[in-house]
Amino acid sequence: MKPIIATLLGLCLPLVAAEVTVDPSGATLVPGLGITITGDNVWTTAPASWTGVEWNTDTDFEGWSAAGVTGQSVSGGILSATSRSNSTDPRFSLTNISDGPDLDLGWNDFIEFRLQLPANYTGEIEIYYGVTNAGVANQTGFGNSRRVVIPNSVIPQDGAFHVYRVDMGLETPWRGKLNDLRIDPATQSSIPFALDYIRVGDVPGNDYTARISENCPAHGTVKVLGEGVDARTHNIRSMESKRFRIIYSDLTLDEDPWNSWSDAQARGTLRNLEEVWQVYVKKHGYQEPCYPIGSTSGPTKFKSNMTMIFLGGTWAGGDWDPANGGSFGWQNTYPAATRVDPPSWVNAHEFMHVCQMHQDGGYRDNAPMGKWWEAHANYGQEIYVSHYTNLFAGETGLADSFLFTNFLFHTHGRHYYDCWPIFLYLDENPDGMPGLGGDLTRRLWRESQQGEYLYSSIERLTPAASLKDVIGNYARRSVTWDYSPARKAAMQAKYNTFDHEFLSRYQFAPAVKRADDPSWWQVPSYFAPQAFAYTIHPLTPVGTGAGREVSVNFRGIQDPDRQSDWRASLVVVNDSGVARYSPLWSDGSQSVTLAADENKVYLSVAATPGEV
Repeated sequence: MKPIIATLLGLCLPLVAAEVTVDPSGATLVPGLGITITGDNVWTTAPASWTGVEWNTDTDFEGWSAAGVTGQSVSGGILSATSRSNSTDPRFSLTNISDGPDLDLGWNDFIEFRLQLPANYTGEIEIYYGVTNAGVANQTGFGNSRRVVIPNSVIPQDGAFHVYRVDMGLETPWRGKLNDLRIDPATQSSIPFALDYIRVGDVPGNDYTARISENCPAHGTVKVLGEGVDARTHNIRSMESKRFRIIYSDLTLDEDPWNSWSDAQARGTLRNLEEVWQVYVKKHGYQEPCYPIGSTSGPTKFKSNMTMIFLGGTWAGGDWDPANGGSFGWQNTYPAATRVDPPSWVNAHEFMHVCQMHQDGGYRDNAPMGKWWEAHANYGQEIYVSHYTNLFAGETGLADSFLFTNFLFHTHGRHYYDCWPIFLYLDENPDGMPGLGGDLTRRLWRESQQGEYLYSSIERLTPAASLKDVIGNYARRSVTWDYSPARKAAMQAKYNTFDHEFLSRYQFAPAVKRADDPSWWQVPSYFAPQAFAYTIHPLTPVGTGAGREVSVNFRGIQDPDRQSDWRASLVVVNDSGVARYSPLWSDGSQSVTLAADENKVYLSVAATPGEV
């Protein structure tokens, strides 16, 4: 039977994101490793003592408790039972697991079980779990916040035993130590079932190798690094997770008197990096940086290196490593930037830079795109914090520096880290534009052509959408940050913390009467939107109640050499903060009629020249 693969999204609340493979090819899971810290500068790496249950001894339930079932037994290596006639919640659970699997480091991201259900079973399968030592996400016992549902559409209907492999990597509470595990083999009454085993571990053969280089030396090396900069002698230490390696030294441990560093922090940082990897690679589809830059395959997958031995702050760069096939992206940081709980955002930013170097599009060695790298890395932070809402509830990287400079071309020096919301628009596609959505931002980095600029890439990859309309729609959504409910709420909450007295001087573009024709109002040239940027103008409706009309006659100043064009829209916001929009237009009049609870109106104007 061919494996069945399904991605489960939103099957229960809160959101889960687990991929299930039925009857996977190859060997079963192998016990995953973990790191145990026994003191500063002392750690051990080994599998946990509990990595699953086999039920190989007759009558021995191995500590598992049953509820909602009848006729439970263990015989011939199989646990079997039938859900009670009055129960739709049959379950087997194990709590307070002694030395449970280490969920932090990428080696125990899978749950696998072999289960038999009746032919034509129409219910589901559920998994619940609890964790300890998980930092701010510490939660034991069972609850809907730690539940994965395997839908009936994935369950074979032949009545035979089948292996179910569940990828837990994107489950946000799946961190720390596994403390509790529960399986609900059926969600209907009077259903017989049989369980062969449950295992937690890693897919065999999916291994990563530590990459040793001049800049990223081996553990135990005594080496002078930073010649010409700081030229210090380091006694190198390193620690590894499945996909990452942190390189630090004796100097790292105490060089920052306000932010001490220890092996425990190295371990926690590895966990946080593994979670960033899950979001960038598994969820959004970026090419992982495990092969030399310019390659998307190879005989060896290498771990991504992060050093803490060079002065100069946080940065990412290329590491020339001919012994391992070429250059690799690598990031450097320091103790103050590596807070463990809640996780620092810095590592998410720098690891996106590493990923950028390894995408096979045209934005490497592309000087005009240089500042977009920073905006995109901050967007990486945004998708990271928006996934791990259990760690970053309601947080966002929206910055006021962008709000009062949004009329300047995007990636202007005033805001080139902070103009990332355009990527949010491209990926969420709230206006349903053809070709947008579906991780278009990732496609830009993977499918762009050499020398291409961002807007040219958008235009080429979305031929059915007008680039001018894309920019116009994006501009008007920026009035209220009108995106998915969670992002909108986070961005509006952050906006409410800004200094509005100061912000009001710059966020909204002024207009003055023309001296030669006072019936027209004109934006000063220094505040006019630059190419593909926008301005927002608050309008004041006259009167109250329903039926009021707001009308704008718009006329742009033409520059034939620049192929001047615009996309304007009226944005109506009701008293509950819900926005609606007039059609986009570029010249002439547009109007809206207000309902009684619609008392805020804005004009958004985006500059959309003909030539990128």
